[in-house]
Amino acid sequence: MFEAYKRNKYLPVKSSFNTDPEKQAQQPLGAKQADSSWEAFSSLTTSQKQEFFTKDNRLFDVLSAAQFTREFLDENYILTNKIRIIAKTREGKKWLSNLLSNTKAMLYFSQPSTRTFLSFATACQTLGISYFDVRDPNTSSEMKGETFEDTIRTFSSYFDLIIMRHHQQHFAEKAVWVLNNSRRSIPLINAGSSSYEHPTQALLDIFTLRKSFKQVDGLRIMMVGDLRRGRTIHSL
Repeated sequence: MFEAYKRNKYLPVKSSFNTDPEKQAQQPLGAKQADSSWEAFSSLTTSQKQEFFTKDNRLFDVLSAAQFTREFLDENYILTNKIRIIAKTREGKKWLSNLLSNTKAMLYFSQPSTRTFLSFATACQTLGISYFDVRDPNTSSEMKGETFEDTIRTFSSYFDLIIMRHHQQHFAEKAVWVLNNSRRSIPLINAGSSSYEHPTQALLDIFTLRKSFKQVDGLRIMMVGDLRRGRTIHSL
């Protein structure tokens, strides 16, 4: 994702999400989306899949750091700083808590997580989002034989947003494929998938770099650790 700061080569999309349940239900699926099988879709390249993760030229699902343009990263930095300032006062916190008070989120974390789970839970509370969580797959109906597809469709009936962490590499991507080919598609945010991707951590890393050094252009960064299996490094 750091390369997006040096050259904006990705398909530009607007950064706002559509979490309005009525608008989500009204949005028709394109023929390309509805007619493709999971096998055909999974064989596409990352750039070929990008259109599937947007609606009306707006970012809808967040699965990969490759979706973030320079414009998006700049807007995210400005917006995050504004929220941080507003949240410092009691009146500001109250105002923020009403922004998405009609939104419900499912935090589906089948892989152990402390910092990422708490960061999303805190973000939900800050913006007034009611959230529920499944953190132990053994408590899910999947243990009784319910299919993964049925579980995801059930989530979409109750919630307006899914935030997912899973140990399988393409689990979140398949969940998006199921949702976007269903009667009620809702946004999904990948909060970490196997050793493959961690796009929201990359957002935080870019924000921290810019906050610390005032800019990111021209920086030389050394990455240390498990470079092969480190999903945060892959995303950044």
